[in-house]
Amino acid sequence: GDTARKEVCVRDCNQSSGDSTCGGLVKESNIILHETAKACCASQYNWIDVELCSARSTETPLEKYWPDKSNSKCRKDSEAPTSDLSVQIYDTAEECCTS
Repeated sequence: GDTARKEVCVRDCNQSSGDSTCGGLVKESNIILHETAKACCASQYNWIDVELCSARSTETPLEKYWPDKSNSKCRKDSEAPTSDLSVQIYDTAEECCTS
């Protein structure tokens, strides 16, 4: 993700393809490639929840909740994506609010 200026995993494909999940073609032999975004996230971004990292990497909505502590409420990530990738995510609003 770093060479593509993203905070999550990117795909090994040409950025000129128009696919925003592409990070460019890997030319360095020291770059570790992974089969899936989930595998990459678990290996390279273990400080981010794997589901949150995978969703950001593939640019798909995440139907989970995160605590917005500054506003004292839980938010659905697909409606109000968190900018804090280290935040804990929850399956339900109830779980989020009772944590």
